[in-house]
Formats: sequence, structure tokens, C-alpha cells
Amino acid sequence: MAKAKIFHFSDDERRAACLALAMSHPARVRILEGLSSGITLSYSQIRKAIPLAEGTLSHHLSLLSRADLLEAGPLSDGSAGYRLNAVVYAEANRLFRWLLAA
Repeated sequence: MAKAKIFHFSDDERRAACLALAMSHPARVRILEGLSSGITLSYSQIRKAIPLAEGTLSHHLSLLSRADLLEAGPLSDGSAGYRLNAVVYAEANRLFRWLLAA
């Protein structure tokens, strides 16, 4: 079995691939769009905006969280919701601009 040659790729190439994979579904793009204004949304608010099965939506949120695109944010009732990780989103923007300029 062949070994992965991950060391042949730059940090930017690996990170761009990770972020692109995390954003490679229209539902995940819509989630990011919904959070791009800086608001924090609850799971139920996201589910209303994107009518998917609970398990499917949870899967999408999990993939975005693993790529650090989402972080926990406080809601008005004191519970935790989802908000965009602006630092990582800016990093994705920079990486995709770098990729498209190549």
C-alpha cells in the first residue's frame, strides 16, 4: 500500500484543500452565508433556514466545526449557538484568492 506523500504539499495547499472540502456542499455554503454577517444562530434557527433532516444538518455543522469555520457563540437566552469563525473565514478567503491567482 502506498504511503501518503503529504509532505510534498505546502501548508497553504493542505489548508486550502481542508477548507475547500469543508465548504464543498451547498448546505454548508448556505450555513456560512447565514452566519457571515456576524450573528450567532441556534441549531433550530439554522434548521429553519435549511430544512434538512436533523442528522444531515448535524453532519454539515460538524464538518464546518472540524475545519474551524464555526465556533460556539452565546445566544440571548444564555445558551450556545453557532457563529462564523471570522479569522478562519478570512484565511479561507486569502487561500482561495491565492489559489485562483495561480
